[in-house]
Amino acid sequence: MKIVVSKADPNYVYAATNGGVIKSTDGGTTFSMTSLDYTPSFPNLSGLFKEYTFVDISPNDPKVIIASNRGPSGSACKLSRSSDGGMSWSDYSFGNNAFLIDVLFHPVNPSIVYTLVEDGNRNTNFYRSVDGGASFTKITNGFCNFVNTNKKEAKARLAVTPAQPDLVLFYLNVADEGTGFYSSSDAGVSWKKICCGNAADFINNANTERDYIGEAHVPSQMRWSTTLAVSNTNSNIVLAGTNRPPKYSFDQMKTWWWSGSKVNVSDGNPRI
Repeated sequence: MKIVVSKADPNYVYAATNGGVIKSTDGGTTFSMTSLDYTPSFPNLSGLFKEYTFVDISPNDPKVIIASNRGPSGSACKLSRSSDGGMSWSDYSFGNNAFLIDVLFHPVNPSIVYTLVEDGNRNTNFYRSVDGGASFTKITNGFCNFVNTNKKEAKARLAVTPAQPDLVLFYLNVADEGTGFYSSSDAGVSWKKICCGNAADFINNANTERDYIGEAHVPSQMRWSTTLAVSNTNSNIVLAGTNRPPKYSFDQMKTWWWSGSKVNVSDGNPRI
């Protein structure tokens, strides 16, 4: 489940739920179902929609929204777009053997949309739209093209910030394999690895004290307990985590800190 509040009008709140997308126009006091409604299909969703529920709002218009859309077994994986607050939707299909695992608008330009698509082999792919989500292009230029040969449980997240609008951050966590942090400074056109280990390796386990230290995972929980966030006012401050308390970076994911770390407060970093 994901909940988002409109930056253009905070009275508008949307939430992606097991049954579809719900909407509030009074700041979250009351909610109603949009027309992206899967409740008539209960209890026959076969688990396909409930773990892949994402929604985001245009930075300029509270009625323009995008959402992941996959319902009963056999239905296509789609990104759905509405320009009337969820009354009607148009779809872009990524095919039957895929899942959307994140969807985001560019923080100031609503024409640019980002999405992560997991294919049937549990590989994570990045797609970019320049027409508000009507069509998408797969981007591979420097992106983490890790091939999940053993189909291990994996989860990825994107993050953006108005503090640096063209910055896109990416976090991939693969059970028992390692993690990778990537960054794009040109609105998702090209990417580079930030952490950790060798640049030539798509993902790595921690090798040094300030690398992102992996966690003992309950693999099934990775689906709903992986997070990545960046400050709205300082693009150097990033939070990431899976299953355990989150870890923090103060240099845009190059190094990581966690509870009990000794942070030198004299350099301006907060104490953890």
